[in-house]
Formats: sequence, C-alpha cells, structure tokens
Amino acid sequence: MDKPAPKVKEPSMAKDTPERQERLAEALRANLRRRKAQARAAADQDAPGDTSELGHIAGLSHRHSREGGTP
Repeated sequence: MDKPAPKVKEPSMAKDTPERQERLAEALRANLRRRKAQARAAADQDAPGDTSELGHIAGLSHRHSREGGTP
C-alpha cells in the first residue's frame, strides 16, 4: 500500500498576511524615496552652473519659431 505523502509546512515567507503586505509596501516606498534622492543628487552634479539665461534664450527662440519667424 502507498503511504500518504508527508505534509509540507509552508515557509513563513509564503504567508501573505496584512502585516507582511504593509511592511513590503513601506519598504518599497522607502526604496523609491532613496532612489529618487540619488537621481536628484546625480542630476545636481551633472548640471552646469547658472542656466537661467540659457533657458530664457531657448524660450525666446521657441516663441519666435512658433509665431512664424525664423529661429
């Protein structure tokens, strides 16, 4: 006769409890905040000095071409 298969206990990580879901969600939010901060820091390092004048010139060029003038 065949013996019944032994019962396998689920690992505790496989249980999807509300507490586990909340911990996971908080860890994901913290990771996202950290990665955004890292991206901002990297962008600040790559950015040249004061570009406000360049942005103004680009805006004028865009407006000029939109109004039918030559850029």
